[in-house]
Amino acid sequence: PTAPAQVLEKSERVTGDGAPEENRQSGADSGVPPQGGEMSAIRFSRIELRNWKNFTRVDVPLANRVFLVGPNASGKSNFLDAFRFLRDLVTEGGGLAKAVDARDGMSKLRSLYARGTNTHVSIAVEVTNDPGAGSVMIELGQPRNNDPVPVSVIV
Repeated sequence: PTAPAQVLEKSERVTGDGAPEENRQSGADSGVPPQGGEMSAIRFSRIELRNWKNFTRVDVPLANRVFLVGPNASGKSNFLDAFRFLRDLVTEGGGLAKAVDARDGMSKLRSLYARGTNTHVSIAVEVTNDPGAGSVMIELGQPRNNDPVPVSVIV
């Protein structure tokens, strides 16, 4: 068995474009608006995964900058895929069915360790940037017809 990935955190003041304040550039290629205003970006301060891929349950507080460190096959990519899944849910032309299909169905999302027990897969995140502060929890199930269905969505 491989050791699980570790999450190392480094806190520092980061601007809306993700660059540390002292490294911030302005101009067309920097992603910073010309007037020097902050960009509107979602900042997750916590993520909790249940029965997601190789995780039965993980709850991770997130600082402004996070480094994932671990051996091969320890879950780093699966952890990051939870964020890509959330992106795919809200992307124009996306949605639940498309996000699940892009990952080869619910059977590939559900943790192998959870098969036969709690079959629901959930992702919960906390968002801390204003004005979008709050939390969202999405729990997915799979009825007999093999289509993913939201069991609950809590905002």
